[in-house]
Amino acid sequence: ATDPIGFTDGEMLHVGFTRSAAGAVNLYINGKIVGAGSVTLPIGGEDGILRVGTDGLNAASYFGANFNSFVLYDRALTPAQVLTLARRTLGR
Repeated sequence: ATDPIGFTDGEMLHVGFTRSAAGAVNLYINGKIVGAGSVTLPIGGEDGILRVGTDGLNAASYFGANFNSFVLYDRALTPAQVLTLARRTLGR
């Protein structure tokens, strides 16, 4: 099946998320920005726990896929850096 964004089940994707010190956030799929906004909560939310793949509040809300790898950086990557990582990951 294909989802509304145009990806097929089982297709390998590179998903990137950046957050600047000022709270600007970007979501990337295969190196392209698909969402942007801003946040005011500290990283890890109000309780200080960084959760990946769930919102942590509802056991039924877990991300239904596998991670091949997961990397955290100590800074927000630039769009060009995210694109380079996506290309390397996907072999393009």
